[in-house]
Amino acid sequence: MIRDNLPPCTADALWKVRQVVINGHPIGIMKLDECISAVRAQELSGDDKITEALLKAVKAYNYIPSPVEAEYAWVLLEEYRKASQPGGKHLPLTSGAFARDIAGQRDRNG
Repeated sequence: MIRDNLPPCTADALWKVRQVVINGHPIGIMKLDECISAVRAQELSGDDKITEALLKAVKAYNYIPSPVEAEYAWVLLEEYRKASQPGGKHLPLTSGAFARDIAGQRDRNG
């Protein structure tokens, strides 16, 4: 296995990067699972507050280009919801200005 041939710090860094798909492109997000766990521990309610906290946490370790921040936010919230459900089941966005904004952007962008 490739991890066996790497120094410990390099191997650990590789395992803390998780890929997600944003605008059809695979993107590596460092410490995504840790960020999701930290936000879950805050016990926030409402998509807007959760999304704001996720973006803040993820931006501490990753660069997020401004023009695609909304797309990142959408995917981060979806990953948060998957992680929050038993068995990783996905729940759709249900409320908040953020959900309405993203839905409008997706309609315009196809």
